[in-house]
Amino acid sequence: MRQFAEQCLADGMTVLSVDLRRCTHMDSTFLGTLLFLKRLVERREEGRFALISPSSRCRQLLQQVALEKVFAIINREEPATSVRRELPSEPEDKVAFKCNIVQAHQEPAS
Repeated sequence: MRQFAEQCLADGMTVLSVDLRRCTHMDSTFLGTLLFLKRLVERREEGRFALISPSSRCRQLLQQVALEKVFAIINREEPATSVRRELPSEPEDKVAFKCNIVQAHQEPAS
């Protein structure tokens, strides 16, 4: 997800939304990645980052780690299948993936 988002930003995108309506669990690596992407997007002029319709379990986790007020949360209807994009489940660059994990764990501290 991070690699895809970084490519979109490199292509000029300024708004990034992550739909969490079907997400049932977020670990520390995923939360750190969301924080990293939020900061990356918001450094851009007119950059905006939001979480879309987090599931009740995701909302509970965000509250437990005091991040519910850090992220903009938008409730929306589920998008049409044609506007969704499924990302590969295996990283193409395993070295970069490992670096991303380390960085994701450092992100909450910064």
